[in-house]
Amino acid sequence: ALTVVENTYSSAAPLSDDVANAAAEAYSNFNKVLIIGFKKIALQERVAAFDAKKKADSVKAGVSRKEQYGEAADKFQKADALYAMQSPEKAYENYKTAKETFTALFNDVSEKRAAAQAAIEAAKRKVAESANYAEEADAKAPITEAVEGIEEEDAVLLEETTYEDPDAAVIQIDATIEGQEEILALPEEST
Repeated sequence: ALTVVENTYSSAAPLSDDVANAAAEAYSNFNKVLIIGFKKIALQERVAAFDAKKKADSVKAGVSRKEQYGEAADKFQKADALYAMQSPEKAYENYKTAKETFTALFNDVSEKRAAAQAAIEAAKRKVAESANYAEEADAKAPITEAVEGIEEEDAVLLEETTYEDPDAAVIQIDATIEGQEEILALPEEST
């Protein structure tokens, strides 16, 4: 339909006013349908990207992968700006990129966290085994005099470590965007 209208405009034959007006109206209506369709698709992708961001936030991806997290949040915010500037197709592309990045961050951080947790559990088992072995050794042959290289029981061996607040690394993004409810409420047949 679009090609026919474009060909009609570009042909050398003069158009009657009625045909030209009908073609212009059809072209305008077609563009409106496209824009509404892209808005709906963009908003659906926005919801998916926001959900992916929440999952990434749940594993503190903003702390462990700050640069990639920031880039994904920037894409999301850029998509919001594009949507507000009536560019829903480009907004959709940016929401999609943000969603994919947040999802990849969640998966990667979750996988590394699980591996770290397994290593921590293994280390705890080793410490417990060592403690049991040390108790057995103390019971069989207690140390009664000071030994070089063995610290006092209350000695501080490491400096206290302080960490940044992981919640401060979360980039806040609104869950909805202006006009979202109206577009998402449109029936599927109208797009």
